[in-house]
Amino acid sequence: MPAATDSTTRWENRFRKGHWIKRGFWHAIYYLGRGLSFMRWRPYTQYTFSEGSEGNLSIKPITLPNTQSTAKQESPKIHQPSPSLLAGPPPEILRFFESSRDPYPNSDFANALRHVAFGELDEAKKLLDKNPWLVVQSDTVVTRSGLTVRDKTLLECALGEGDPEMAAMIMPYFSKIPGGEEEKERQLERYRPVIEDIIHQKPYDGLENLIEIIMKSSAKDVKAALDKNMDPPSVLCDELIKFRNAVTLKEVTKLQMHYNYQTLILALEIYDGKWDDLYRASGNNYDKCDLVWRQVIGYLQRGLPAVDRYAFARGLYDLVKNKKPLERTTKYKYGDGSFPDTSNVVSDSSGLGFDYGIYGLVGQAEQWGPSGSGRRGCTKLMSSKNFRLAKLMPRRPKPKAGARLIV
Repeated sequence: MPAATDSTTRWENRFRKGHWIKRGFWHAIYYLGRGLSFMRWRPYTQYTFSEGSEGNLSIKPITLPNTQSTAKQESPKIHQPSPSLLAGPPPEILRFFESSRDPYPNSDFANALRHVAFGELDEAKKLLDKNPWLVVQSDTVVTRSGLTVRDKTLLECALGEGDPEMAAMIMPYFSKIPGGEEEKERQLERYRPVIEDIIHQKPYDGLENLIEIIMKSSAKDVKAALDKNMDPPSVLCDELIKFRNAVTLKEVTKLQMHYNYQTLILALEIYDGKWDDLYRASGNNYDKCDLVWRQVIGYLQRGLPAVDRYAFARGLYDLVKNKKPLERTTKYKYGDGSFPDTSNVVSDSSGLGFDYGIYGLVGQAEQWGPSGSGRRGCTKLMSSKNFRLAKLMPRRPKPKAGARLIV
């Protein structure tokens, strides 16, 4: 850097040599910000961005002395807003910068986003306590169901996962950074239509047809499906593959819920309503009941978000009926084992969704499901989820038309 002759030149050199964004990349952001009125920080305040070995971002302000009274040369022409405007680089610029760089798999933000996607509330909170600026960054994460969620913030990921407790934990951290409250409202407003549309989700429209095909299929074809033997192919096997392809969500690139709850509720409703018919159609055995339980209901459970895996593993009865707090563990309440992490690869034909389903009412893995398989508990859980998520983003009353402010 050239030697500075006075404070103005020294300040100008710092500004124009890009101290607050390394590698000269600040030029593009600075001029874009001036054109779009994004650069709204306090005069004589700069921010340095330093990056650790693991990609952790550290943001520190540098307050420079006021040189207007002593400077003999003309100061650089930059936007200097009134003191009432917020200080600090706006979150829009930070999110743009963060999402534009290659992520570090072991950075604080990458770990925090993974904790949110896995429903690990305490671990995510520890990282936010350490660095509240994580709430304005975005990245890609893979959930417990194998779903790839692209370019989402912590709050957006929590809302998409349908985890009201996680979202409520994240929200207060916005107030700890400059401009954070505005960014929080922006993120909530973007997700508002998605939350309001939960109860209007459309279930898989081929579900009833699949159950009818199972009822009409021969004992040999049903046995082959239970044994996961797709050779030789049959109408039943083809329909099961079609079902799996239709309900398996592999990637999320837009704002949406990460799971279609209405399909699972409809499957439980059909299973409860047609359990006796399935039993009789099997020749007074349970093969067709077991096939629906394992490879229809169980398969739908593979895609459940982390928070719902906890609920199913620990029992919906205690959570919904007894109003007990959610236990954030995948260990089954009854029996050995835990709700497994799964992949969204259709060819993966083992474990949950093929060999067994989870009796979520009490929290237990079963190869067969009883009549009355927890439909009401699941419905109440989803209704409670919808209410609690909507409560996080109340609508602000609009001012009446023609209203005046009298001073």
